[in-house]
Amino acid sequence: MATDNGWLDNRAVMAELGRLCQQKKSGTVLIATQDNHLARVLLEAGEIISMVFGQKHGQEAIPLVGNITAGRIRFSD
Repeated sequence: MATDNGWLDNRAVMAELGRLCQQKKSGTVLIATQDNHLARVLLEAGEIISMVFGQKHGQEAIPLVGNITAGRIRFSD
């Protein structure tokens, strides 16, 4: 769900990421957080092949991305 200021809550961010995976998209998902952090998720045919959040990569980034409270999401194929 989008907030009044255009930020997506955690559920909406995760839903959009899930939608891109279901659609078998390939490309880069950028998630800018409300507190000025950036997450980068690389998709290949709907599979997450890389995830970076700040200085954390891979499995270390997963909980950080999952804990994003509000963000804006952009996809580039």
